[in-house]
Amino acid sequence: MKEDYRKRQREVKASERAVQRELIERLDGLVPLAEVKGRALNGTLKSGRTTVQLYEDCVCHCKKLQDPRAGGHARRAEARSVSGAELMEAVLSSNSERVLVVDLPEWTVVGMSSSLRQDFAGAAFGNDLVSSCCAGELENAAHG
Repeated sequence: MKEDYRKRQREVKASERAVQRELIERLDGLVPLAEVKGRALNGTLKSGRTTVQLYEDCVCHCKKLQDPRAGGHARRAEARSVSGAELMEAVLSSNSERVLVVDLPEWTVVGMSSSLRQDFAGAAFGNDLVSSCCAGELENAAHG
């Protein structure tokens, strides 16, 4: 029993490390190199940075994006706006996040993410908590 538990722990840790490596590689391609005087680029990432240098560059880049004097405000203005319906559709299509949309104050379920739907797929009370009478309300709420 303990061996199974430890084996499962090792598998989970290995999976987490693989996901972390993939995310760091993706972030490495997105974050521009910061100009740091005297910094050596001898890391293992494709950019030549170490993971710590990547994190430092990421913080520097985010600060630049937030600073209107550095052109960050202009960049945000150029970004395409997203409607509420598009945002709702994107969030509810998530296979990794569990999201439940409710209508307050009654707490009536009006939407749920793909991941949450999969969790309830084998439930005794059915796999769809969203009542058919509320399906139009979700669309109206997203547009309103």
